Amino acid sequence: MRLTLRTLLAYLDGNLEPDDSQDIGKKIEESEFATKLVHLIRDCTRRLRLGAPPLMGRGLGADSNSVAEYLEYRLPDERVPEFERICLESEIHLAEVASCHQILTLVLGEPAEIAVETRERLYALAAHVDSSPVEEAKAPVKAPAAAIPPAPPITKRPKLEVPEYLRESRWRWWPVAALVLVGATLTFAGLLVFGPPQLRQRVVGLVQASADQAGSQPSDQAAPKDADPPTEPAAGRNPAAVETRPEEPTTVEDPTGRDPAVAVPEKPSGEDPLAPPAPEPAQPEPAKPVDPSAATTSDPLDKPLPGEPSKPAPEAEPDKKPQVAPSGEQPPAPAAEPVKQEDAPREPPESFGRYTSKLEVLLKLNPQTGDWVRLPATAPLNKSDRLLSLPAFRPTLTLGSNVTIQADGPALFELVGWTDEEIPILAVEFGRLLMLTVGKADNSLQLKIDGHETLLTFVDAESTLAVEVGHELPAGKDPEGAAAPVWANVYATSGLIRLRAGDDAPVELQAPAQRSLVHLAEEQPADAKFPTWVTSEEQSDIDRLATGQVDRHLTIAKPAGLQLRELADPQKTRRREVRSLAVRSLMYLDDFEPCVKAMNDENERLFWPQGMDELRAAVARGPKTAARVRAAFENERGAEAGAGLYRILWGYSSTDLSGGADRDLVEALNSDALDFRVMSFLTLQDLTGATHGYRPDDQEIKRRTAYKSWKQRIGKITPRSDRSPSKSRSTKGD
Repeated sequence: MRLTLRTLLAYLDGNLEPDDSQDIGKKIEESEFATKLVHLIRDCTRRLRLGAPPLMGRGLGADSNSVAEYLEYRLPDERVPEFERICLESEIHLAEVASCHQILTLVLGEPAEIAVETRERLYALAAHVDSSPVEEAKAPVKAPAAAIPPAPPITKRPKLEVPEYLRESRWRWWPVAALVLVGATLTFAGLLVFGPPQLRQRVVGLVQASADQAGSQPSDQAAPKDADPPTEPAAGRNPAAVETRPEEPTTVEDPTGRDPAVAVPEKPSGEDPLAPPAPEPAQPEPAKPVDPSAATTSDPLDKPLPGEPSKPAPEAEPDKKPQVAPSGEQPPAPAAEPVKQEDAPREPPESFGRYTSKLEVLLKLNPQTGDWVRLPATAPLNKSDRLLSLPAFRPTLTLGSNVTIQADGPALFELVGWTDEEIPILAVEFGRLLMLTVGKADNSLQLKIDGHETLLTFVDAESTLAVEVGHELPAGKDPEGAAAPVWANVYATSGLIRLRAGDDAPVELQAPAQRSLVHLAEEQPADAKFPTWVTSEEQSDIDRLATGQVDRHLTIAKPAGLQLRELADPQKTRRREVRSLAVRSLMYLDDFEPCVKAMNDENERLFWPQGMDELRAAVARGPKTAARVRAAFENERGAEAGAGLYRILWGYSSTDLSGGADRDLVEALNSDALDFRVMSFLTLQDLTGATHGYRPDDQEIKRRTAYKSWKQRIGKITPRSDRSPSKSRSTKGD
């Protein structure tokens, strides 16, 4: 199918057959002009103030009939190039054509439902309009054969009224008053609990005095004005040390010459809950006259509060002994000051941060069931959360320490906890992460990679960093024999980054700079360029379409594996790009059966290179994952064929190729099994960079010439020098 403007619009609106859609999608990826045109169409159709051509315009570009004829394939062929040129030169005309095509797709795909009465009335109105006014005037007044059906009765729209709960309150200040009242109550309670002891004692004494005074008088009879108010015991004083008050105040001679009347209050019936424990009673001594000045100064209620002027204390007599109550009991000891306890050690916060993306997908492992579930948007993150980002997605999360982390594609990491300095610890198993600090200088994050712990410090407030972690599988080694070595690189894209591993000396990276993170001594070459993913955020249209479909399909109600299985089923999902993304995502959930089936399906030809890269990355992630890949091949293809396909994933060293492995790979190109041909050809292409025109899905007669070309290279096949080692992430396009 040719790539024209009409076929491009049909591709964007999903009107093509699956085979044609894949063909057009591949042509768009190969053509830079077509890719830019796709972005231009989407940009101009979404622009709100772009404008539109005149309603009654003339000419090929301004006439609305030209747009209709072009979309209906009725415009003459000699005028099509000129019309398309007008659309490519004018964004207004391009937006009109694209929008009309999209509206027609929606209308024709889902026809509008019109009531039968409305349709009949419209037809009758059309017949009535076509008749001339003169004929209607001459015609006798009688009911026509096809009378216009009466219009439905017009019901008067009820007057809109504001609901009661939306009506404005008459007094708008009641929330402020409530807030002030609550604040005053909390302030009073705080002063009462945490304030000075003198204030607390005075408040308690006043409350008790008011309660006793109210209880000593009848409710219907007011107290006489000349009656002396009852005196309450001081807060903090032992009630046992206070005598009952006699009916008449007792006059006691004062050694100083004064003759005051000392009134001793009655003993309260209950204990003061705030008073200290009463001291043990001492031996009775002869009663001595009570000095009112001494009694006054010993009362803690008479002590001045902070900010009040202090009263002059009476001069103490040198020969004066402490006064004793008439009952023989000693007065209570002064209340001791509360001892300040040392602050308890500060515990690390419970919340680790928050997941801030809304249109991305981030999975969280449920430790009880072992299932991966989708994390809701703006969900909180907690300690020990194990998170997984899927291919083509870029979820973002913000830690409590103001460090923002964005995953680029598949990534597996865990929120371990905090250091003693409350620095968050992030364990990364594989993936690409973009990190930055949000306006905070000297912000730190500790990375844990394969037992290596590195402290990252964003020295500048605008520092940004990229981290890539993967596993390198040695060519020809059994992945189940031992774990593949881990490699990690760090890229400082802006600002100053400080790295420190354990007790080693810190290493500073002034952007732009890069270094190996696992071994800080291994410095990258100064002229080494950053990978494309570090500085670019471009996403292909196919990935954007696929991620949108997966995002709408995945919910938090069911495990993500079950929902991705539905998307990977060809009978349930029509779009191949969506199925491919679902199959790739399932491989990071250790579900390899859909991928094994796709490698043996001739309809999944565009998925084969991605599937091969994902299978190689899976066997490099660890012995357990490699064992699951082998089990998937054996369950689907049998023990012998499954073991042969699994061996191809190990890769081949120069020793393996010179020992006869090259012959086995070339012979597999002529196999009857499609998956053997596919995986062998992709391996040879990766080793040598050549194709010789071979296509695994061609018929045998078409493959014969290319197979002979490969057969002539037996014994001469060696890994190319510019070939990068097999890693757990595909680096194509970097």
